[in-house]
Amino acid sequence: MVTIKRINVMNEKTNYCYELWGNDTFSNETYQCGVYKHYSSARRAMKRHVADNANTQSEGLRDTYWITRTTMEEHYAAARIRNSKIEKVHEQIRQDMERVETIFSDLECFIKEGSQTVGRHTFPLPKSMNSTCIRNMETVFKKAYKCRVKYSFEVVLYLVSPSGFNSEISITCAFGRYHEVVSKIVEASFFENLKGAINKEIFKNYCNDI
Repeated sequence: MVTIKRINVMNEKTNYCYELWGNDTFSNETYQCGVYKHYSSARRAMKRHVADNANTQSEGLRDTYWITRTTMEEHYAAARIRNSKIEKVHEQIRQDMERVETIFSDLECFIKEGSQTVGRHTFPLPKSMNSTCIRNMETVFKKAYKCRVKYSFEVVLYLVSPSGFNSEISITCAFGRYHEVVSKIVEASFFENLKGAINKEIFKNYCNDI
């Protein structure tokens, strides 16, 4: 009996490329390091990454790397999908930041009033915020841990990511004696810094899902 084995012959006219991928062992996130025309180039790049991580990352927590071969057409198609997703995420970030801008004057008044009373206060979010990643917002004015004379003032954000993951983010805005905290909160720079911190958390909340 003659056994006929099927041989897969590579189409010589097909343009292939080699993608170098990495995985962040600590956060378990996958990322693309580069795209190369030849396997040897991708292999050299991978060795450089491994060598660099040996000097900067602890053993057991070092990123891992691998190479995949794909056609240029598949690579460009995947890149278009990723770019489209990134564009949508950045558009959502822009819209969320704009909505924060519309409520910030009310938030400023709320914080100034809340800074006169030690305790936890919930800011009444308008319905327009339902389409953003912010689900709730609170201020916390409290005595510092194991300290009788110092206080901290925090703004707490309750966020939801595109994948549905809920998180609680505390932004410490002021720390010190009572009169020092109250004095800092009424300064214009305080609210500019707070707005920047809120926008930064919005950005991180979405980009963690890309």
